Amino acid sequence: AAVLAKGMTWILFTQADVGSDGVHYFVQNLIQLFALNTDGSQRWHLTLPDNEGAPVVDPLNTQLVIGSAETLDHAGYIVSRSVTDGHELWRVTLPMEDGFNQFIDTRARYAADGLSAYLITATATGDNNTSRPFVYALDADAGTSTDTVTITRAQYDTARTLLQVQATDSDL
Repeated sequence: AAVLAKGMTWILFTQADVGSDGVHYFVQNLIQLFALNTDGSQRWHLTLPDNEGAPVVDPLNTQLVIGSAETLDHAGYIVSRSVTDGHELWRVTLPMEDGFNQFIDTRARYAADGLSAYLITATATGDNNTSRPFVYALDADAGTSTDTVTITRAQYDTARTLLQVQATDSDL
């Protein structure tokens, strides 16, 4: 998609998210984080040190939580950035699982109170029987992992629109 902002066109590579104040946030080319005002003017722009995916604004409109967009030869990570100017607030580097790096599989989702952020990660082993997905629950203030769940089996029943999940808790 393309967004016009004060006569400029940016090609977007991530979904944009909109804060409660109407500011739009998006990442271009995996390393350019932008904040646009409601009139389309640029509020701020930051060149990122690493490849990052789509930002999601918390319900309190204080931070963006973004998953990495690295290749699998690099450790995945989750980062929080200030909505004020994009500076890094905290970062969680994802541990290797069974010798494989994790990658971010979803955009962040927040608890209604904004105190916890949730993301799904996974390993790609090349074999569906050994690749594993994980759900991370993060303290949005500190970026500490409050829990990680390994999904061992999932089945979706289309007739009943029901998702059944089996998982194990790692008790971080």
